[in-house]
Amino acid sequence: MRRERQTREDGDGRLLPGARTRELVDVRLEVLHNRYGAPAVDGRPDQVVVLDCLDVRTSGIDVNAMLEEATIMEMTLAQAPGALIRLDLMPNVGLDIRLTCKEVVIVDVRPYVREVS
Repeated sequence: MRRERQTREDGDGRLLPGARTRELVDVRLEVLHNRYGAPAVDGRPDQVVVLDCLDVRTSGIDVNAMLEEATIMEMTLAQAPGALIRLDLMPNVGLDIRLTCKEVVIVDVRPYVREVS
């Protein structure tokens, strides 16, 4: 989570009075595609997809429930009231991660090589 950006607008897009600003909370997610699935037969590397959820308005993220062994079983992006986007990550263990934000941006897609244990 980051608070590196500010805006002079309120949540509805109206200018804040005077010189007031509002800090924006952003969340960056790195999703290792097919992390625990069977490796590609042709030896191609798997992909890391990096998503930025910008201007987070509401969230239900329990950092204590974010387990390293967790696998995302389902990820849903949907429209929410107020021109927002709802993100729901459902892991195989732990609690769901839910948030609403103004924008979701795919920042990067790059190959990675799995660690063999």
